Amino acid sequence: MKKILTITLLIAVSFSLQAQKHLETFKIYNKKGKEIHWKKLNKKVKEAEMVFLGELHNNPIAHWVFLELIKKQFSMDSNIQVGAEMFERDNQILIDEYFSGFISKKKFENEARLWPNYKTDYKPTFDFCFENNLSFSATNIPRRYASAVYKNGAEHLEKLSDEAKNWICPLPFPFDGDLAVYQELQKFSGHGGINLAKAQAVKDATMAHFILKDKKSENRYFHLNGNKHSEVFQGIIWYLKKYGFTGEILTIHTETNKNLEWEEAYQGLADFIIVVDEDIL
Repeated sequence: MKKILTITLLIAVSFSLQAQKHLETFKIYNKKGKEIHWKKLNKKVKEAEMVFLGELHNNPIAHWVFLELIKKQFSMDSNIQVGAEMFERDNQILIDEYFSGFISKKKFENEARLWPNYKTDYKPTFDFCFENNLSFSATNIPRRYASAVYKNGAEHLEKLSDEAKNWICPLPFPFDGDLAVYQELQKFSGHGGINLAKAQAVKDATMAHFILKDKKSENRYFHLNGNKHSEVFQGIIWYLKKYGFTGEILTIHTETNKNLEWEEAYQGLADFIIVVDEDIL
């Protein structure tokens, strides 16, 4: 009887392990393509002063992984703060009023221009910061201003009032059209080309500007943004260095494929690559 129970238990464990392997949803790779464990990633992240969490905006696994990363880092050292592309700078006052208890969650969510997937993908991280009294920054340019650059050119921003200019990077902002992240955009025709690249660049410059403005010297800073804003160590990273930041930066990038395998195309994209099962949308 004892032998039968042992065999039954082994079968159950074997089935469980097979199920876990079958249901594996993501893998982590370093920049050389070597698969690493969660513990190793957290060790490396803890050594950086700024960490950029490059995501695919509609990928729930990436959002969950980054939330768990922030939670783990908080448990190791609570001196952290968070910023996000998904919140525009003119809504910072709403974030501050909500975090201070001046307005309700309902008021905040009704008045802030939140992304359609806020409740499922960004609210958990936002709530974690609120519940643990962590500073949370809206870093992005108001989208109407980025749109104006796309339609009318970067010089159009000079027409903004002094009050409005408080919500964007200092003007005129530096721009290097030879950077790979902007070269690709300049290939588009119509309103694209240089204006499309500069619309992207003014987002990067604005996010870099407010990251540096908001960051407390004793804190490590975690920033949520789409892949393209920190890909190949350009975008926001280029502007941070242009604005004088010399601290340790670590970047994470999200990709998807069918077998969770490393691909040569991932080489040079970031310090670490999170590869998610492509069937998870």
